[in-house]
Amino acid sequence: MSEFPFSPPSTDAERAVATAVARGGIQVVVFWADWCGNSISQLERGLADAIAEHEDVGFTFVSLWASGASGLDTLRAYGIPERAEVVAQPGVGQDAPKEYRDTQFLGLPVTWIPTTWVFREGRLAYAFNYGEVTHEQLDAAIEGAKSAW
Repeated sequence: MSEFPFSPPSTDAERAVATAVARGGIQVVVFWADWCGNSISQLERGLADAIAEHEDVGFTFVSLWASGASGLDTLRAYGIPERAEVVAQPGVGQDAPKEYRDTQFLGLPVTWIPTTWVFREGRLAYAFNYGEVTHEQLDAAIEGAKSAW
């Protein structure tokens, strides 16, 4: 991919996602927090299984609104494999007023966690912007992103 089509990365987490997306193929980015009940529910719904079933897909977890903590131990406890990249976006924690929370990442809206994006060859193909994604929904999005457009 010759040019990144979103806002330029300004944090290490944004640079990590931009690099992953630039690799091409199918890349899944999951915005989450270990204090968020919906994020934990998404992990409990078989996200690790979906990752295991799609070895040809890249996965990056971005911890948001967690005071820069990655939540790596929680992800590993729910079976998220080491091949999934884990990064933390710096910023405020869960107790900060919502107006102080970043609501964009690479210029795209992130107003809820979890949020899950599926990229195909550097282009955003699917965005689940509000709430948990089931294993089946993620499978369908990955397969849709793989299909001929």
